[in-house]
Amino acid sequence: MLVTIDYLIMNFKGDLTLNFDVTASKYAVNSNCPFELNQEDFGTKIFKNAYTLYHEGKLIGKILSNPRSPVIDEKLIQFQLENYLFYTVSNEGLKNLIIAFQEYYKVKFDSFNRLDIAFDSNDSDLYNDLFNKLDNEMIKLKGRDKTINVHNHTINGVLVPTGYSIGKRSSSKFLRIYNKSYENACSREPKKYIDDFHELNQLNGVVWRFEFQLNNKFFTNLATPIGLEIFDDLALVNLLEFAEKNFFEFVYNTNKSQNQKEKDYNFRNWDKVKEFYRNGKGLVLARLKKIFEISDNVNKRLVKSLFRQFYQNKNSIYFKTLIKVFNNNKLSDWFVSKYKYYLREFEFKEKIKNTFNLTKFENQLYSCIGYSADKMIEDLPLKIQDNSINHVQFNDLKYVF
Repeated sequence: MLVTIDYLIMNFKGDLTLNFDVTASKYAVNSNCPFELNQEDFGTKIFKNAYTLYHEGKLIGKILSNPRSPVIDEKLIQFQLENYLFYTVSNEGLKNLIIAFQEYYKVKFDSFNRLDIAFDSNDSDLYNDLFNKLDNEMIKLKGRDKTINVHNHTINGVLVPTGYSIGKRSSSKFLRIYNKSYENACSREPKKYIDDFHELNQLNGVVWRFEFQLNNKFFTNLATPIGLEIFDDLALVNLLEFAEKNFFEFVYNTNKSQNQKEKDYNFRNWDKVKEFYRNGKGLVLARLKKIFEISDNVNKRLVKSLFRQFYQNKNSIYFKTLIKVFNNNKLSDWFVSKYKYYLREFEFKEKIKNTFNLTKFENQLYSCIGYSADKMIEDLPLKIQDNSINHVQFNDLKYVF
């Protein structure tokens, strides 16, 4: 079983410009920006400008900006990543790519426009049995009435199901269950990198895909906002399980007056799936070479950017990524010598007004990088040092790296 993103459009806010002066930018490395933004001849019905975005010569996505309608925020930017990236680049690499994109073009993540999560397996019998039982009224689908479409093809004149779709594409979520091997083989342009992805992860034979399309409304209705946390296999599994609630859940049909009185029919154990990924069963990528290999200077810029965003937004995902980046690239000593100067820069030069619990940050920082307390450098007299304020919770961060 494999879980992966298959389609992603992210919303950002900012002023995107083709006249990005890398020679004058403090974020440029050797005056050579790794991104290249090419404007298309025409926009769309909704956006005036359309671009293709390249990273070190490789096409990585399409960007739309400058909405035509005055009702839409004029700073809205939509970024759709190329499909091959989800099968050839690690989650960590994709997350670093998004962070670098934000840093170079001075844009800020706002929300998700659309996220498709795919769960691949060899469970054709499971899905066909499920829909046979539903068709024979042995089980019932919980929740509101839904549109279910069945897709078939013929082999030697015999009708064979190739998939099912539940719901509407325009709603907050839409589910497709289909024979991915058949779809890819019949495509005008088969995606060999998906076949390679399945083969490298030992998913042989006919592959069926359980795929939720989650639209902007789905994320708007979440009690807790989610951002770059999606670039994690376990987070994707949790989203699939949550999307399934009251949408693709079943009960036995014993002709009781109300569905809630019927016994649940559980066709998948999500706890076992989550345990599989907790035990480190990560994906093998179709391309083993890292596409986004970056130099120490770029990593240092990335660390500073993550620190700035953590300081400003108080979101633990930036702290977790910060720790991973400098530990993986042996930059911990460098960061220890720099972070207090960066704090002063954020407050006095960049005028980011904030409160920040320096002591708690340092305790967690040194715990994560293995420093003992006596090696902590002497505190600078920072205005932001207010130990009575605790806006950031670090209680369990050290257990997740």
